[in-house]
Amino acid sequence: RGTVFRQTLAGVLTTLHAFQDGKDEPMLPYAGLVEGPDGHLYGSTMRGGTSDAGTLFRLTLAGERTVLHQFSGGDGQNPEGTLIQASDGNLYGTTLIGGDDDRGVIFRITPGGAYTLLYSFPKLGEFNTSGLAINETGANPRAALLLAADGNYYGTAYQGGAGGYGTVFR
Repeated sequence: RGTVFRQTLAGVLTTLHAFQDGKDEPMLPYAGLVEGPDGHLYGSTMRGGTSDAGTLFRLTLAGERTVLHQFSGGDGQNPEGTLIQASDGNLYGTTLIGGDDDRGVIFRITPGGAYTLLYSFPKLGEFNTSGLAINETGANPRAALLLAADGNYYGTAYQGGAGGYGTVFR
């Protein structure tokens, strides 16, 4: 179901955590990890949790895992992008689907596990002349956000937009 590992420059590999089978267990860590302000590792799983919609977790360097949030669909589902740590000490990320119109969300989570849904991508409505579903902002973000020097967050959505091929958003 996936692992988190450490590898030295000499090539010595140590498994810090192995995700397990079982009801409600987090599984399938798809994205990379980020080191939080407290020195712990933070990440996500695409599946698992009580709704099998993915989870957000904290992992100590000794391998002790804590589930911080279990997605349920309305608050997001299937996170694929790596979390980012912002200057406010919180972590930010996206989910591929879920939210109000099942087209993904942008969220914030504190290192202590307080989750806030910040934006829910709108449904894809009309079709353009090429037959692609479109909307104004895009839909279904798959990658990590970027906190730019101008203080804004940027990201990509792989569907929607005027051409139907996705958007770059701020």
